[in-house]
Amino acid sequence: MTYQEIVNEIEKLPLREQISLLEVLANLISEKTPQPTGQMDSLKRVQGILKPAPGDPLPTESELMDEYTDYLIRKYT
Repeated sequence: MTYQEIVNEIEKLPLREQISLLEVLANLISEKTPQPTGQMDSLKRVQGILKPAPGDPLPTESELMDEYTDYLIRKYT
């Protein structure tokens, strides 16, 4: 059966059966699609987002603490 023949047959189905078929297809596709799991996958997706611009040095621990302190002061005043 060709793709177009399948589409034509689906169009002939009642709406309730079309929706049921859509749910079955969505489940089949989601089973075949790799799903990211765990914290490591999240880390890989955002890897490099916190890198400084090329040529900029990394902030020191005290600079980070000062920036965080300033942030908290602005937030709560």
